[in-house]
Amino acid sequence: MISCLAGRLPWGPLSMSIDIALDLAWRGQAAFAPHALTHAGMAMSALTRSLGAPAPQSAWQVTVTDRGGGERPVSIESVYESPFQQVIRFLPDDAKVDRPPVLLVAPISGHHPSVLSDTVSVLLPEYDVHATEWRDAADIPSAAGRFGLAEFHAEILAALGAIGPNAAVMGVSQSVPAVLAITALLAEREDRLTPQAIILLAGPIDARVAETLPGALARLSPPGLMEAPLLRMVGPGRPGAGRLVYPGETHLAALSAMKPTRMAWAQLAALTGLLVGPDAPEARDLMERGEVQNLLDVPAELFVETLDAVFRRHLLAKGALDLDGRVIRPEAIRDTWLMTVEGEDDTAAPPGQTSAAHLLCPAIPAERRRAIVAPRTAHFGVFRGPSWRERIGPEVKAFLDLSMAVSSR
Repeated sequence: MISCLAGRLPWGPLSMSIDIALDLAWRGQAAFAPHALTHAGMAMSALTRSLGAPAPQSAWQVTVTDRGGGERPVSIESVYESPFQQVIRFLPDDAKVDRPPVLLVAPISGHHPSVLSDTVSVLLPEYDVHATEWRDAADIPSAAGRFGLAEFHAEILAALGAIGPNAAVMGVSQSVPAVLAITALLAEREDRLTPQAIILLAGPIDARVAETLPGALARLSPPGLMEAPLLRMVGPGRPGAGRLVYPGETHLAALSAMKPTRMAWAQLAALTGLLVGPDAPEARDLMERGEVQNLLDVPAELFVETLDAVFRRHLLAKGALDLDGRVIRPEAIRDTWLMTVEGEDDTAAPPGQTSAAHLLCPAIPAERRRAIVAPRTAHFGVFRGPSWRERIGPEVKAFLDLSMAVSSR
């Protein structure tokens, strides 16, 4: 089976889509059928969504611990809304008013943004943390229009505008290239919204570095070959009826249909790195909370265009990405602080893919850079779980503290 050869994989739904597309093509199978599922949880998820019911929402589980070891309440408010997202702000009880602002740009990779609850908890209460909360594509009315890479970048800009100047921005996984591109655009414009610092966590700035097998296949395959079999139209009963999406349950359903239950989960674990290796405890937590089984639909345009721009043509890395009518020039970034974080055992964005940002930003002084590779850390461990809480998070906070202190002088 071709999927057994997959080895290292690109980000979430892309990695799955390539692998499943290869399997479907190899076996001559059409799109999945819910009745073929063998895992009860997956079957129910696929069935209810096919009948128009939304996937269960995963709630944020953000906590702040005071010096006495007690947990303080955290409230959430919305500061910006559009058909595609809302930007939320986390407000710990008794937090200081003048906290430095941080925008956490969640990836649109099928997972609920609440998968970043650990990320937020570590940053509180010292920082005024905001996060993008992307809507399920099946709930976005077709009248809202397309949502591809251009719109994705525009929504991140809108989120930054809602927060205001002097913010730090954190990109995670799929959102990492967009955060770097937007920072470059703002820096070249000398825009007041240019971030004070950007933290890039485990994302494919240059997917040619330590290229994965599926990444190579994406690069070598004609556009549409792997994407088309994986897309579907949202059916009636959902606000996004008629919208073309990459469905969240496709990879789960396809894997389950091809294998008995035990083998399906074993293969899913191998592909995503969720249940084996250093991130196993966090992975089991994700499954127990339904954040693996109940995934969001991804807009088809964003899925296809990301595959093409990031993994097939490597536009940002080659200096050929066009955004807002201008070619993006990361070398225009001079004053923004840059930190990259990679996991030694990351099979989604292997070491070197994220830190490639430093090569693209030669104008940033050495004292404003930091690149770390966390030992014995897989993809999810870069931004959640013990590795994030005990090692990476404190280093990120120290970097943010330094960048904010110097920039405020």
